[in-house]
Amino acid sequence: MFVIEVREHFDAAHALRGYRGKCENLHGHRFEVVVTLRATQLDEIGLAYDFAILKRHLREISARFDHTCLNDVPPFDKVNPSSENIAATIYEEFQKRDLPIFSVQVCESADSCVTYIPDKPVLVLDSDSSVISGGASIAVTAMIHPIQNPSISTTKKPMITGTAMAQTTRSHCRTIPAIKATPATMVPKQISTPTMRDFCMLPPIS
Repeated sequence: MFVIEVREHFDAAHALRGYRGKCENLHGHRFEVVVTLRATQLDEIGLAYDFAILKRHLREISARFDHTCLNDVPPFDKVNPSSENIAATIYEEFQKRDLPIFSVQVCESADSCVTYIPDKPVLVLDSDSSVISGGASIAVTAMIHPIQNPSISTTKKPMITGTAMAQTTRSHCRTIPAIKATPATMVPKQISTPTMRDFCMLPPIS
């Protein structure tokens, strides 16, 4: 299995509505976005997927967020522009382009990241770039500082877009329950379902 990864960044401001802390005030980040897809084989010249093509799509998608106030940019004029919702939105934008993305990670800083993996069959590229499927899994983790204000609820629901759904918690390690699924119309492949402890102990991708 090959995991292809590209990254891009954009600079933007946002304010978290209802946060009841200083992040409810308008502030800015350099958001780094990391997109991955998976492939089982290489093509005739030894490539799993063209980095340049994947990065071009990521750059085009993230461009509309660059140097904006995210609260004014759809869909964040309706839902909070949290890193969770940004990651889910970018994932859905890739789906509109028929690109079989496996995950989208959004980092607000070097030690505060969230990774979105959809609650549906995992898409894997074979050697001729047609899509085959394995079991689905979903997990979101980020090693971040605990929330300062104890009065804030540690559980919230991120935006639900299309068929992608996720339940996240804000704490020292953000998590989403792991699931597995093998639709009859898909070709089953074995994909292990790690525990949340495994996800929390993973080192950052270099």
